[in-house]
Parts: sequence; C-alpha cells; structure tokens
Amino acid sequence: MVADELAGLIRSMLSPVVMVAGAATMSWGLQIAQSSLISRIRLLTDERLGLIDAVRATNLERQLRSLTQRARYLRNAVTSLFAAVLALLLCSATLAGTALWDWPAWICSVLFTGGLLFISFAVTNTLLDVWLAYRIVLIDTEI
Repeated sequence: MVADELAGLIRSMLSPVVMVAGAATMSWGLQIAQSSLISRIRLLTDERLGLIDAVRATNLERQLRSLTQRARYLRNAVTSLFAAVLALLLCSATLAGTALWDWPAWICSVLFTGGLLFISFAVTNTLLDVWLAYRIVLIDTEI
C-alpha cells in the first residue's frame, strides 16, 4: 500500500471516530441528566409518602408519571447513542477491511447509516425529554 493511500485510509477511518466522540459527549451529558432525574423521582416519592394534602399529592402523582416518562426517553437516548458508537466504530474497522482485504464497501455504508439513524433516534428522544421537562414545570407551578 502506497503512503498516500494509507493516509487516505486513515483519514477515512477517522471520520466515524469524530462522530463517535460527539455521540459519547452527548451520552455523557444525558447520563448526568438521567441521574439527576432519578434523584428527583426519589425525592418526590419520599415526599409523597409523608403527605396529607390531597391537592399536593395529586400534583406529585402527575409529576412522578411525567418524570418516569422522561427517564424512559433518556434511557432510550443513551442506549441509542451507545448503539451509534458501536456502529460507527465497526464502520471504521470495516473501512480498513475494505482497503486491506477487499471486503464489500456496502458493509461500511450500512454501518455508517445505522449509526446516523441511532443518533437521530437519540436526538428525537432528547427533544421529547426537553418538551416533557417543560410540562413538569407547568405542573409544579399550578398550585
């Protein structure tokens, strides 16, 4: 393999890696959000157990349902991002296989497209979480 071809191969292999870094950063942020969300659910659950006021208890029930749904959205987003990272890393590896062992190029294309779809699904779930977070604020301020 000529040095120019090798340099081009390395550049091609780094493209998915840059996307992996972006997905990993987003995943880290979502995991922090999920951790604080779960802490909030636990606090509301503890508060609910000690309540006598029926209005506040109803409000807490609505918030808990919404927070539980937010936790699902964040779980889906984090899982999708990890799947995207895996698909993009495999894409990078198959680029090398394509250049060195004449693997079919469509494998890399499928993996790259899959990675993009997983990232799209994660972003969609994150947007749903943001939308629901605003609804929870509205519920909390209804009293």
